Amino acid sequence: MKKIFYLFLFLALGCSQKFQVHTVADQDYDIRLFSNYNWLPMRDIEAKNNPLYYNEMNDKYIRAAVDKNMSDKNFRRTDEPAELIVHYHIIERSMTISREDPHFYHDAPWMGPDRVYEDYTEGTLIVDIMERKSNALVWRGLAAGIFNSAEPYLSKKDIDGAINEIFEGFPTAFF
Repeated sequence: MKKIFYLFLFLALGCSQKFQVHTVADQDYDIRLFSNYNWLPMRDIEAKNNPLYYNEMNDKYIRAAVDKNMSDKNFRRTDEPAELIVHYHIIERSMTISREDPHFYHDAPWMGPDRVYEDYTEGTLIVDIMERKSNALVWRGLAAGIFNSAEPYLSKKDIDGAINEIFEGFPTAFF
């Protein structure tokens, strides 16, 4: 019975979206009117928080995926003082889920179902876009999903997938 449950769970997760994606934009700014951006320097990103995820390889993958998506939306990366500044955050939380295991359910009231607890790690990748002059956050996109605790490193495939899903909600520049 447990095998059937895990098969069902695998099929359900396999058919669903890998990440939960949310975006929000400041209504006082029309992002489509901006044309260029640059990155916040790496030293200003929270690398001290979790070196497992904040490393040169993940930084390279995240920046490449964001650069591609920004280019696809008609934004140009520049080394000059840019109109928009981009940076990211990686957050992880240990979570526990509980469920009743129906395998052990009996009709006798004193023999109820067993409660099973499973630990997992929830990870969130956040991309922030700020207007340089005011330093105001004008757009935020995030992708939350479950990190594979057996392999704690983020894969290029997962980073690309998360960034692509985040930027589906990003507007295209007029320029």
